[in-house]
Amino acid sequence: MKQIIKIRIILWGTLGLIVLWLFWRAIVPGGEIVYIQDFDGQNYFIPKLTPAERMETGEDSVKIINDPVYFTLHTPRTFNQAKLEIKFRTSDNIRILEAGPLMDKTIWRYNLQPLLNTTLDQLSLVWEKQEELDNIFLQREKKHDSLESFLASPPSLSEIAIYNFDWPREYLLPNYSSSSKKTIIDIPLRGAYQFYTYIKDEELNFKFTLADLNQNKDQDNIELILYYQDEIIFIKSIEEASTVENDELAELGEIEIKQNSLPEGVYKIELRASDDIVTRGIVTKQSKIAFINKIRLLRDLKKDIKMYTDSRELNALTPHPDRLQKIKVGSKVLDLSDTYKLISLNIPLTLRANTDDKSIELTLYLDGVIISGDGVFAFAREQIINPRLKKVDENIDINAEGVNYVIANYKSPVVDDDWQRASIQVDLRQAYRERGAYQFIISVPGIEEGEYVEIDEIKVEFRGRTLLKKIIGLLK
Repeated sequence: MKQIIKIRIILWGTLGLIVLWLFWRAIVPGGEIVYIQDFDGQNYFIPKLTPAERMETGEDSVKIINDPVYFTLHTPRTFNQAKLEIKFRTSDNIRILEAGPLMDKTIWRYNLQPLLNTTLDQLSLVWEKQEELDNIFLQREKKHDSLESFLASPPSLSEIAIYNFDWPREYLLPNYSSSSKKTIIDIPLRGAYQFYTYIKDEELNFKFTLADLNQNKDQDNIELILYYQDEIIFIKSIEEASTVENDELAELGEIEIKQNSLPEGVYKIELRASDDIVTRGIVTKQSKIAFINKIRLLRDLKKDIKMYTDSRELNALTPHPDRLQKIKVGSKVLDLSDTYKLISLNIPLTLRANTDDKSIELTLYLDGVIISGDGVFAFAREQIINPRLKKVDENIDINAEGVNYVIANYKSPVVDDDWQRASIQVDLRQAYRERGAYQFIISVPGIEEGEYVEIDEIKVEFRGRTLLKKIIGLLK
């Protein structure tokens, strides 16, 4: 009998310890915890990467063969910071590997940070290299003693390329003058977008005519945001209460942004909305309006649409079988021959060299297409403005583009036998979190058929407030 009691005590004690351990893991009282996915079995905290068709799964690793892939981080509580470390190896031609958390689900915006940039790694071996804090400064020929002295008196911006670095100097157009002529864009746009504009001694004024497709039951919240030097200076919100799913276009009227006495310079305007929202038209007093990276044309009745871009790579996609077409890109053709498939075309520098803004003309014979690239898009050549410096990405040709200086916030991966290890620091305070989970992306831009990134391990170290600090915060 005593033996049975001892066994019961041991079993209950063991069960109690397990419960206590699980409770400890759930509340993370010390504010720090580590989760690891080594692809050697099931993992609740970091499940499998998705979608499966973009990967090849091995016994204890996974190969990314198409871009991008996603993974979820289940955590028992919120955290402030995370260190994401990935152990990987790649095929020969992979140039970029990035990762980061989802920040905004409405427009699916991720905060991408670098894990690998082979162009920077190669330049670091042959160019003059200086390191300052987390930044590297590369010079084809040494002409500056420090990054600080370079930034104080930089050469022509055409000689500079950056990566994961915020250029601190203001962008001004030397020969710009305001115009009384109205700029009208009457090509219907679907969903969210951002664009650059420019003002000098004039009022900033835009009117947007909006409509709702009513294709889903979700409430369509719309935000119009004005940025100056990456800071929000104006925001206007519309809450569209309609939850009727009837596929009928409902007019929402006009939303206007009007600001006086603003300093000269580049401004960014963002329309943050779901794909249910349509911009029927834009009317402005500004002569510059260049859409950033992506623009989605509504499937309407527009034909023979002229656009202009300074992108080095052009991408097109359509979900509509009746919108398959051959898009004219200068003297080249982008054959959009499949639905739901992203078709890409490299635009050589020689095709863009005949204009001062290095832009090229596109002709879309039908609308209903999503156009994207690494530059800006405009509906008239004179509307183009792009204040961004060249980026050291998968499309750059350092020599052909005359780059002599590179600044990057980047650390090369550490070699680990046949693998490499790279990590990024992630601020989770503004990251999107739903049902106890953070969403992450792993991006391999430019990956082609036959290429891969093989991942052996994903390790995440979370840091947040301790249980004591949480309690004190709640009491306050």
